[in-house]
Amino acid sequence: MRDKKPHPEAYEACLRQLAVGPLETVAIEDSPGGVAAARAAHVPVVVTRSAYFMSATIDGAIAIGPGLHSCRGWQPRCAFAAADAPVTVDHLRDWHAQMESVSQFSG
Repeated sequence: MRDKKPHPEAYEACLRQLAVGPLETVAIEDSPGGVAAARAAHVPVVVTRSAYFMSATIDGAIAIGPGLHSCRGWQPRCAFAAADAPVTVDHLRDWHAQMESVSQFSG
């Protein structure tokens, strides 16, 4: 790869290698640059907050939360799970199916 995030090159290359469209996938990112790269490639993105970007402005994700270790604190909320349960592939699929953008400023 020649270009680093927020350039979408890495996502575009992966989509080509996997022979899938961007809306058939979901990215898991923790930084504004990563979110920008995914969005520029038209890939829906789930954001897990990291210590490095805890207070960074994040906009345009389909879900934002504190980490995959727990359903507590996610927006939108994890469907069909206890708050202390981990985020699962089923949760990612549910958020993907809803496909609404969220930010830390909404709801």
